[in-house]
Amino acid sequence: MMSTIAIIVCFTPLFFITGMMGPYMAPMAVNVPLTVTFSTLFALTVVPWISHLLLKNSAPGPEKKTMSRTWIADIYRTVLSPFLEKK
Repeated sequence: MMSTIAIIVCFTPLFFITGMMGPYMAPMAVNVPLTVTFSTLFALTVVPWISHLLLKNSAPGPEKKTMSRTWIADIYRTVLSPFLEKK
């Protein structure tokens, strides 16, 4: 949230630049804050909703489901294990 606010605050003044640089900075002054705002709103609303829809059927029921080991899980485990085992 703070990075979104910082980007909006930093890029909004570019809209008020005059002279020859004004026409070049105005699109960036409008597009960057709008893009960051919509990206943040999307990340806070749509992504959790889609994650909920995708994961609600994968919750373990009364019987315990076992995860089959895949090559991606093996690589992930190999890379992260040293970081998790040591302080």
